[in-house]
Amino acid sequence: MTWLWIRHLGGELWLRIDDLDQARVRPEYIEDIFQQLDWLGLDTDQGPRSVTAFQQSWSQQLRIERYLRALTTLKNTGELYRCICSRRQWQALVGEGGRYPRTCRHHQYSAEQPGSWRIRLPEKATVCWQNWPSGQEELDLADEMGDFVIQRRDGQVAYQLASCLDDLDWQMNLLIRGVDLRSSTAAQFRLLRLLEPKRTPPAVLHHSLLTDEGNRKFSKSDGALSLHILKKQGYAPAAIYRSCAHWQHWPEASNVQSLNDLQQSFALALKQEP
Repeated sequence: MTWLWIRHLGGELWLRIDDLDQARVRPEYIEDIFQQLDWLGLDTDQGPRSVTAFQQSWSQQLRIERYLRALTTLKNTGELYRCICSRRQWQALVGEGGRYPRTCRHHQYSAEQPGSWRIRLPEKATVCWQNWPSGQEELDLADEMGDFVIQRRDGQVAYQLASCLDDLDWQMNLLIRGVDLRSSTAAQFRLLRLLEPKRTPPAVLHHSLLTDEGNRKFSKSDGALSLHILKKQGYAPAAIYRSCAHWQHWPEASNVQSLNDLQQSFALALKQEP
């Protein structure tokens, strides 16, 4: 979806790979990204083209100092507080699906005490952004996420801060992501406003998700649906292109045989929109 939109708009497509959580990163996983993009014929304009290039020039591990400087800025402005609660402790109070109950918000724990750093949100923290291609969208971050973590107990900077800074430093002006990341969009734009109040945030397109018959989104745990498995089973890229068009209910979906056909189906769908 991202490739189709950017090629349609004549923009510049960046490949970015998050690797902050080193416990979950493997070279073979990163290599798989390049292999699948190549198999599908999806080119990029900026970003790594190989595992070696990624490790040498594009890894988030190379930007740790940048993330920590921003973290210090937030601490100095009083926007953060130290939380010594473990996830198990606070979830015992609110349940697994509940928000952090601000247990440590009114305490003055020192940075030397084991714990995480959380952002101090107001009672109502409405974040607005441009819902591309037109309109505005908003979300009450305090109600949706609560005082979210900026730096974890193990010292790792949280995804929200790293992603915000990557967008900022690389001057992204359009983000295309799943609708399940609306709360992350709000969190990152809240941080952007704190760090760079004069900077205009990117526009965002939140696309719908693929779901099963029980209306549950497909995930990486659904191994039978992974591109790697489909490729091993003998599927050709054309089958993926057709599936994409069918899932989106685009015109001429059954006739899609190539990436160019998919682009034409996508363009026809745009023309039919009111």
